[in-house]
Amino acid sequence: MEKNLKVIGIASGIGAEKYGANLGVFDIYSRINSIDSNIKFDKLFYHNHINNKLEAIDLLYPFYAEIIEYVKSIYNKNDRYLFMTGDHSCAIATWTALMNSMEKSCGLIWVDAHLDCHSVNTSYSKNIHGMPCRHLIGMGESKFDDLIKYKIDRQNICFIGTRDYEKEEREFIDSLGIKAFYMEKITEKNFTITLKNAMSMVSEKVDFFGVSLDMDSMDPEVAPATGCYNPLGLSLEQIIELISVFKENEKFKALELTEYNPLFDEQNKTFEVICAIIREYIK
Repeated sequence: MEKNLKVIGIASGIGAEKYGANLGVFDIYSRINSIDSNIKFDKLFYHNHINNKLEAIDLLYPFYAEIIEYVKSIYNKNDRYLFMTGDHSCAIATWTALMNSMEKSCGLIWVDAHLDCHSVNTSYSKNIHGMPCRHLIGMGESKFDDLIKYKIDRQNICFIGTRDYEKEEREFIDSLGIKAFYMEKITEKNFTITLKNAMSMVSEKVDFFGVSLDMDSMDPEVAPATGCYNPLGLSLEQIIELISVFKENEKFKALELTEYNPLFDEQNKTFEVICAIIREYIK
């Protein structure tokens, strides 16, 4: 295992509709030694509130600020990061924390069934976990503007595995020229080249890049423990290949695993999937 690995948990499910995403982080925390006996959490943050729709923004602001300050306090340029987060709204904090700490540009590959690009006005559900990408590129709720000092350039973000989105989100990313590799276009034959194209796209013009991996990017037959079920997703083999290919690039500095909800797991299936992903990342 890499010595310079920092593992940070954010047990918050306040941005999701269904309860339990916060419990996923606690589950990984309590069983981390079964993944690798040498790995440990450097810090575990938690938020006890339940979903509050748009009211969650006021609750999340100080919570995110605390996370961002902590990462800045421990930052070392040689470190790599593993973030275990509850719902995907936590990505606002994780990637902002790294960009603010490094004071450098970031590329981001969003592996997810969804685009997560809604605004507070276009969102049907009003759940914050459907909005983080829009915030990270500087076009979200202005409340977070003073936290997100370094924005992700629209040319340095792309999506892989997308298959469930509203037309407002598709129109939004198309208008900005943001690339999405939709699941309907991904095949076994073109997956490796898709990964390399995505990596090239987000890494060439930045100082570092990372991957935000939502468990619902995977087929629910493989990883059922998530709040949103979307069939015909990625396989575990494809996710492992994704991590393996990206690890060859020295700019790959961080992996976020999110939206694991153990309340929906079947025979420990999703936990074992997460174990395999983490082992691939840290080996």
